[in-house]
Amino acid sequence: MEKYVVRCSKCGEVHGPHSLNCKNGDDALLRTEYSSKQLHPADLPGIWRYQDWLPVNGIIEEGSGRTINYKSQGFAEEYGLEDLWIAFNGYWPERDAGMMTCTFKDLESFPTMQLIRELNEERIMVVASAGNTARAFSHACTITGQPLLLVVPENSAHRLWTTHEQNPSVCLVTVEGDYFDAISLAGKIASRDGFVNEGGAKNVARRDGMATVMLDA
Repeated sequence: MEKYVVRCSKCGEVHGPHSLNCKNGDDALLRTEYSSKQLHPADLPGIWRYQDWLPVNGIIEEGSGRTINYKSQGFAEEYGLEDLWIAFNGYWPERDAGMMTCTFKDLESFPTMQLIRELNEERIMVVASAGNTARAFSHACTITGQPLLLVVPENSAHRLWTTHEQNPSVCLVTVEGDYFDAISLAGKIASRDGFVNEGGAKNVARRDGMATVMLDA
């Protein structure tokens, strides 16, 4: 039995496991349906704890974190709440929170990068970002060696930093304008030979990675 299928949320047509768009032309997102109807958390690091409900077969062993939930004390007391829980995405070693980029976008980048690896994709991946997404994908690509072209607004470039040494496989392009200008340029670049668009919101690996916030809760 296949681990999952990808189905159009409008027409119900089943698509290939790595599809981004409905082949019937429907303007609707594709969604994953997993054969495992009950989640069984795995004894794996970071986000891979929820591998049953991620659209990949393997894992990237290094560098992945996951959402940490804890019961609030001070904040809950301040607002008179008795059972307030906080979902934390970032770097907080004292609570075993290990997202090295300090952003929840790590939840999107690692499943996407594993999916890219399973496709044996050698083209340069193009990602548009205003900051957090660029940090997360730069981090994951540095670990895996996937060539990456980041397109960000010029006034957002100061938000980019990394814990890694300089990586020649990651290239940064800045644009004069806003995030939507970055998206437009990234789309034009990705349409050229030798480049591939990671898919954005159409990418089921990104969306299912983000969904692990709720799974941890």
